[in-house]
Amino acid sequence: MRKLNDDPFSHEEVRHIIFQIATSLEYIHSHGFFHRDVKPENILIWKKTTVKLGDFGLVKEIRHPTPFTEYVATRWYRAPENVLGSRSYNYPVDIFALGCIMAELYTFKPLFPGTSEMDQFDKISRILGRPDPADWPDAKRLADRKLFTMPEHPRLNLRQVVPRASSEALKLMDWMLSYNPRNRPKPNQVLSHAFFHPKTLAAENKLSMGTSKVLTSQDTTAESKTRPGMIESLVIGQNKLQINNRILKNASHLAGGSNPG
Repeated sequence: MRKLNDDPFSHEEVRHIIFQIATSLEYIHSHGFFHRDVKPENILIWKKTTVKLGDFGLVKEIRHPTPFTEYVATRWYRAPENVLGSRSYNYPVDIFALGCIMAELYTFKPLFPGTSEMDQFDKISRILGRPDPADWPDAKRLADRKLFTMPEHPRLNLRQVVPRASSEALKLMDWMLSYNPRNRPKPNQVLSHAFFHPKTLAAENKLSMGTSKVLTSQDTTAESKTRPGMIESLVIGQNKLQINNRILKNASHLAGGSNPG
């Protein structure tokens, strides 16, 4: 059991998890589909090393003619264009969700825990600030259609929100959390980002808390005995990502199949 109060994810664990999710998205997107419901509950982690993206019940073809359904994805991981009711969104919504998950792995708290659609956008703008019309021209049009007044919040430095993250991690999250979907990276750009480069490891280790140990696929048997099942039951903020033998047996087909939800 992962303990929230004294056993945070190490930088290497975050890198490992995000890399594999991004790899899943790169595979899905390159084959002409996007997921539309990327969230912690749909991520399965097995034996500390294998991360799988599950539940393809909301998947759509990238080239499928719009409009799409407005209300998809779980609210806390919903991209701004979804929150404002766009029906012409596309694969960048998966990347925004990945940015939310990455921040949550560091903090164990949802980044944008909105209680309604309007509160969700308010939560987003309290961190990302008011959308710049020059950067995202569609923002005003979408807001006007919903008779919604944009909140007047200044943008925060993401380090204030995710203090444990390295500089490269913050740059990657900032990029993935871009308001304008056209400015978000594609999965292959995420995978080639400096955050995944070994040279950042030394700097990140200095930021790691004393109780945090770097996890690699070469973890020893001795460590496995001292930290049994540490990723087999994860609690991330108010969301639960429960990985146990029963779930793994029932969900083993998700690697290449679908499970509407």
